[in-house]
This record gives sequence, C-alpha cells and structure tokens, in this order.
Amino acid sequence: MDASLVQNSWLPVAVTTGLILMVLAFIAVVVWAFSGRQKKSFERAAALPLE
Repeated sequence: MDASLVQNSWLPVAVTTGLILMVLAFIAVVVWAFSGRQKKSFERAAALPLE
C-alpha cells in the first residue's frame, strides 16, 4: 500500500476521534462546574433572609 493512501484514510478517523474526545471533555467540565458550583450558590442564596 502507498503511504499517502494509509495517511489519508486514517486522517478522518483521527480528526473524528479528536473531536469526540474534545466534546466529551467539554461536557464533563460543564457538568462538573454546574453540579459543583451551582449547589454552593443555591445554598448561599437559601441562607439569605427573605425580605
């Protein structure tokens, strides 16, 4: 097989895998930040006296 053919056939796979990993990492960071920080702000807001 030609080296360029192998490289061209693996390039879309590598790009797709990289994009999927980036999206999964982004979702994980968003979920972690939302679940961790929102809970604290809700507790802080609940502790405030209502006027």
